[in-house]
Amino acid sequence: KMELLAKVPHIPMPSQRGKRLMRGRPLNQAEFAHLMRCVAAIRPQDGKAWRHLLRGMWLSGLRISEALKLTWHPSPFCVDFSHETRVRLRIYAEAQKSRKDEVLPLAPEFGAYLKICRQEEGLVFDMPLRRKASSNLKAVGRTISDIGKESGIIVNEKGTTVTAHDLRRSFGTRWGNRVRPLTIKTMMPHATIE
Repeated sequence: KMELLAKVPHIPMPSQRGKRLMRGRPLNQAEFAHLMRCVAAIRPQDGKAWRHLLRGMWLSGLRISEALKLTWHPSPFCVDFSHETRVRLRIYAEAQKSRKDEVLPLAPEFGAYLKICRQEEGLVFDMPLRRKASSNLKAVGRTISDIGKESGIIVNEKGTTVTAHDLRRSFGTRWGNRVRPLTIKTMMPHATIE
């Protein structure tokens, strides 16, 4: 397109043969319960906070980065209790690539869980590791992976154990059978329906 070459050379591309291994799989309820029991072995001092995060991710389908910035009070990424019957997720323009305000539905189970543990302000998942946002994100992901290793739950043919994304995958699978694809796209929140 830039017309820097008189003729584009043929570049052989490697063929992708064979079956692609599954990255992970959704957990069932019994496996999630086992994962929750394994928290105490990895985080004995602050297990309550870690169980709170894992339960929140299981019920919401949020990514780690989204869960860690979710607040009780008005902020760019917060819980919205203003609706009469539903708890929602409010995302302000500055927190999104699309630069538009959105109010998204939350799974009713997650809304009910948030009502039980509701606070007036602060982070919904205030993790003990929280120092710098970037290093904390990796540390939280590693800790969840360590809990997954402790559980011994294998999620693919490679022998990989549970990671944070498997909780998100579990949410999508549970809700994928209950609502239309466009609704699940909004609930998770995904950029595209694919």
